[in-house]
Amino acid sequence: MVEPLQHGFVSTAPDETRSSRTGRARALVALFLLGAGANACVTYEGFYLNQICGSVTTNFDKNESYSPCTVSGDASEVSGATADSVAYRFGPKTGALHIRLSALPIADEPTWTAEVLAVASRPEGSTLFRELTWGSCGAECPTDPGDASAPVTTDLGWAQLIDGVAGPGRNFTAIPEDAILTLRGANINLYDLRWETPVYEY
Repeated sequence: MVEPLQHGFVSTAPDETRSSRTGRARALVALFLLGAGANACVTYEGFYLNQICGSVTTNFDKNESYSPCTVSGDASEVSGATADSVAYRFGPKTGALHIRLSALPIADEPTWTAEVLAVASRPEGSTLFRELTWGSCGAECPTDPGDASAPVTTDLGWAQLIDGVAGPGRNFTAIPEDAILTLRGANINLYDLRWETPVYEY
């Protein structure tokens, strides 16, 4: 069962019920997402994280189905800006979200940039860490980039954790299953993911 997300930036006044706090927080996140496409450099329609992590991938060779996203440590999947969307909570102990790069439409570009929509659930803020590995991709993929981090405050906002990371390019079509993007942190609510769409000149 996916539990509702208790958002760090929402007042927890005594006269508010849990459901009313959750509903008001979802409305705030939804309004934020509606204005997220204002940056002309970013193609964004909202709920990319839900499209990726809320889906099921089937491996016909192994006759198995799985979600491209898994959690570890003090992390859990929760409902997001809408009751049927996916978000993630990193608790007071460190938790992580692992996303298979093969599920990201942008990952096979020569270079790509991505941001995550997050908010800290403690007054002093927190830090979100990013790790990325191309796994067993071999010589056709670039070397793994160095790890990165970004501050996350109690103000809902976009944190850039992937900036100009090299990808294998469109001539390569088989990103391996062990190529993983990991987002790690504590006391953070993570709502969405967006990326820049490259512009090609011919």
